[in-house]
Amino acid sequence: MNYTFNGLGEYVLLSIQTSNATFSLQARTERAKKADGNISDATIFTAFAARDHTNSSLHIELNTAKDDLILYGNELDLTKTLKDFGNDRFAFNSPTMSIYGVDGVLRVSFLETGITLEIGKEARMLSLDTIVPKTFNNVTKGLLGNFDGDPFNDFVYPNGSLLHFNASDLEIFRFGQTWSVNDSSSVFIYEDGKSHSDYHNASYVPRFLDTFDKETIIKAEKICGSVNVECVFDYVFTLNSTIAKTTSNISETIDINAKEIAKVVPTINNTFNADGKQSQQHTVAVQLCTGCHGNGHCSTTVRQDPRENAYFKYSSCVCNAGYTGADCDKTLDWCAGSPCTLGRNCTNVPPNNTYSCYPCPAGYASVPNTNDCIDNDECSSRPCDQLCINTEGSYSCGCKEGYRVDPSNEHTCIDINECNEATHNCTQICDNTIGGFLCKCQPGFTFNVSNFTCSRDDSDPCAASTLDCSSSSGCTLDVGNNTTCFCDAGLRLNETSLRCQDVDECSQHICAQDCMNTIGSFQCSCIAGYQLVDKVWCKPCEVPNWGTNCGQTCACTGRGAERCDHVRGCMCSRGWTGSSCDDDVDECKENPRVCGDTRKSCSNNMGSYSCDCLQGYQEDASGFCRVHSDVFERRRKLHVWM
Repeated sequence: MNYTFNGLGEYVLLSIQTSNATFSLQARTERAKKADGNISDATIFTAFAARDHTNSSLHIELNTAKDDLILYGNELDLTKTLKDFGNDRFAFNSPTMSIYGVDGVLRVSFLETGITLEIGKEARMLSLDTIVPKTFNNVTKGLLGNFDGDPFNDFVYPNGSLLHFNASDLEIFRFGQTWSVNDSSSVFIYEDGKSHSDYHNASYVPRFLDTFDKETIIKAEKICGSVNVECVFDYVFTLNSTIAKTTSNISETIDINAKEIAKVVPTINNTFNADGKQSQQHTVAVQLCTGCHGNGHCSTTVRQDPRENAYFKYSSCVCNAGYTGADCDKTLDWCAGSPCTLGRNCTNVPPNNTYSCYPCPAGYASVPNTNDCIDNDECSSRPCDQLCINTEGSYSCGCKEGYRVDPSNEHTCIDINECNEATHNCTQICDNTIGGFLCKCQPGFTFNVSNFTCSRDDSDPCAASTLDCSSSSGCTLDVGNNTTCFCDAGLRLNETSLRCQDVDECSQHICAQDCMNTIGSFQCSCIAGYQLVDKVWCKPCEVPNWGTNCGQTCACTGRGAERCDHVRGCMCSRGWTGSSCDDDVDECKENPRVCGDTRKSCSNNMGSYSCDCLQGYQEDASGFCRVHSDVFERRRKLHVWM
């Protein structure tokens, strides 16, 4: 399963826990820089760490300048040794682990488990190839997925539950967040007084590829030289062609290696006899039964065929139910028109003269004896800490005022610290409480509860002071009862000039997405597909709402409607278009070369199309139309030597 995850922090890539072995592979991501040096919305790998049940461990990360590596093996600092010998001559060995350089990458082998990691450095980021023995088939978890050859069950949560394989980018992001590393599970080495929390940002919400305009994506595809999703993604978010092309090269290398592994030696077995004997020539008229591909039977009726001649004819085929074509070589497309609801894949079942739909996605239950799905009311099982909102095919948890959903566990609520996030309306002092906050005033001021302001009271502690606080918000007493100037919330006192200066709250990353600083305050906003809540938090639009500030409503009532996307509205299945996905796409007219073979004719049908070989041609194993093997006989008589 290929997918893109743009989380920020430290995550579990691979987790193995069996009765004989344990292994944990973790990765750290940071926000990449654009070509102009500014921070982008994309994240890249900057560190990897691993540990097995023998306590063999690896830690590798980019240095601060992002131009060299910091390496630890079994908690020994190998950085200087690596730098002295270089990647291609470096070697480190222990009874349970080895690290050595080959072809510009570091190959790390954990000998007890047989797991091998190949780590490279390019374009100011790290890359990783992971090789896992088949003995761990179906026991792996983490962002690298479930290693069992099935691409449809890779999204396994830490609790063992499964996310459906065709999840949206937002659902995949939320899935990835559940694999965040915490202080107790981290296997990284931290220096300079840092800890896991210095790399963890629970409020970060990335942008997704579908939020960008088509022109930007087309430009990215041109730079990438293909529609390589990984390359396009990195360029769109970083505008850095070096990072994008590096990603493309890595992806192409993986594809080449996979094709090489898949190659097998063909088996050819054929026998023929020839003795050179000849006899008197006779001309025989032949009516050939092709066998109808085993999906029908021949009749005595002669069919018209461009390969025939006066002495060589073809018998007509009578096809079994579910098959069609002159030689019964085509199956009827029972899936034409997308009969499976909710965008599920459809599979033809020719012998049964019918079709089958993929299982209902998460949040739905199957209707017995049909291919339909009905919504599950997940809220009936009380899965949320405070509030539960049931939606079509899913549900969402909400929180009471003063709380928000925990980014690491969407079922629980955590207190909002209005004071730290500057979302309070206090004039002077804010004191956070569980589920709320209290406003207080500086000594010498009294709080007015009716308008949340502070007024100078009669006991002016600065009356006898010569301190000039006219350029600040006022004069008060500090903790040592000394007179001092102070500034209202959102401002900072310049100790030299005793003037109040604006605090740039945007530099403190208070807003989940976009931020605009103002004098004494700030304003958060959200990208399309999200709605601002709690002044700083961006919440995805709930179905059926979508767009900027969730101000538009989906009307996905058409036969080709797949889902309501919180960014782009109704998403149509392939072959359908229109605001409600009820208009058929004429693929043959839209792209005259859609069949990819000039010897094929295109036929449009509802929600799909079909490509058939022209008369005189038949489709080979690779999908191309070739001249029928019998066509060479139509210009000469058939001779039989007796």
